[in-house]
Amino acid sequence: MQALPAGSFYLPGLTEQPLQERDDALMNSQSQPHADANNTAEPTPDLVIDASGLACPMPLLKAKQGLNRLESGQILEVRATDPGAERDIPAFCSISGHKLLQVRAANALFSYWLQKR
Repeated sequence: MQALPAGSFYLPGLTEQPLQERDDALMNSQSQPHADANNTAEPTPDLVIDASGLACPMPLLKAKQGLNRLESGQILEVRATDPGAERDIPAFCSISGHKLLQVRAANALFSYWLQKR
């Protein structure tokens, strides 16, 4: 594998993209979290990945592995304590086409519900 330029990331199956372009794409994307501020009901996951205590990029890689185990339309819940996941998981959904259904943060624990495309 060739060296990546500073500010780039790589996930197998995805193209490299500088962080600023990725963040801009995320901000302008239709794949933003679909959480309703008044909706307290959490989606029912088909699989739960607890990536608490894992450092970047492991929560994202565990999410990708979990999605690979699911069928289209099924829901994955990912729990992470790494603050980088707050940016990485929504960006991954934006790039990959999976739907980010909901995001919750409480006491440094981030929970994400993703629906496989």
